[in-house]
Amino acid sequence: MADYTKLTEELKWALVGAGYRQLSTNLPGFSLFHRSADGQGLGILLAEMQGCTELTREQFAQIHKRAYEALAAMGMPLIFLTVAADVQVGNRREFFAGIPACWLWELDTGRLLIYENQPASFYGVEKLIEAISARAEEAKAGSRENWDSRERRYADPPRGRGGGWNFASARARWEGLWRSRAVMNTLMVIINIAVFIVMEFMGNTEDARFMLTHGAAFAPLIRDYGQYYRLFTSMFLHFGLAHLLNNMFVLFLLGDNLERAVGKWKYVVIYLLSGIGGNVLSLWQEQMSGDYAVSAGASGAIFGVVGALFYVVAVNKGRLEDMTTRKLGLLIILTLYHGFTSTGVDNFAHIGGLLTGLLAAVILYRRPAGDARQFHSENF
Repeated sequence: MADYTKLTEELKWALVGAGYRQLSTNLPGFSLFHRSADGQGLGILLAEMQGCTELTREQFAQIHKRAYEALAAMGMPLIFLTVAADVQVGNRREFFAGIPACWLWELDTGRLLIYENQPASFYGVEKLIEAISARAEEAKAGSRENWDSRERRYADPPRGRGGGWNFASARARWEGLWRSRAVMNTLMVIINIAVFIVMEFMGNTEDARFMLTHGAAFAPLIRDYGQYYRLFTSMFLHFGLAHLLNNMFVLFLLGDNLERAVGKWKYVVIYLLSGIGGNVLSLWQEQMSGDYAVSAGASGAIFGVVGALFYVVAVNKGRLEDMTTRKLGLLIILTLYHGFTSTGVDNFAHIGGLLTGLLAAVILYRRPAGDARQFHSENF
């Protein structure tokens, strides 16, 4: 089995990828996670106790109780689970007796032990643990899995231990991917790149006439000929490789954060509405000024992602994961400034996307009741 620290770190990243927030504690080896689901809170206490023989059962039970009470005080129904990673005590069954919803994860064997009267499942967490253990076993056996790549984040849960394909293992792979990764943001990046590659094979993406023929936005065609589909298709076209890479870089960095916060389908709605909203404002501005240009790009949708993320972070008291309103506000200001001081930039598409994304987030996003960030280390 792989290094024990890597196993528990992998589980932490998997929980964050599944929408949990990690909370600070003042106890080394104990990590607390929280998220909301179906109108109730889900709490997980991860106890990294490899080689620990001095902690008594009473101390462990007291830590468990305080962690539960800290989350339960947030004012919503709470379902709580403790995952004890490799507790080295004489009789583990007795050690956990009377502690509700407590699993033992044997890091040396990869087994997840669930004793009687304990829940057999907890919102898919057991699948995450089993996937991590199985992939570590494959890595030890010299499989081609890249164990040290954090970016994979359990997107590809491993095959069954027999090594052959079966329906159950394939289903587990997909469920792990769906839960733990920002699937839709990744899909948007892939679609944009795929469209660009196809367009490059067909012609020159820096040729305005070629782009116009294949779906770029142009106000007279939309207004006079009713080609409203261009408000949508132009979102997935880019003028040259640099244009594509700049947009996809920002989307890849920020889109994951928004998708984890609002959910997969709401993310898609925000992304698409922002792209269309940006194109609509750009169309209006061109009609007012009479200055028409062929336009394309995902920047309106991306500005919508930034605008929505700004709102989400703001209602979460100015911080969410590694995002702050100050960072996002500075990003918005600098990007808009660069656009207005450069040529060939559709600034009204950026503004339209930003406002549309912000409005869509106001409508679609609700901060989970009992914000988990109310918990601080003094609760322990």
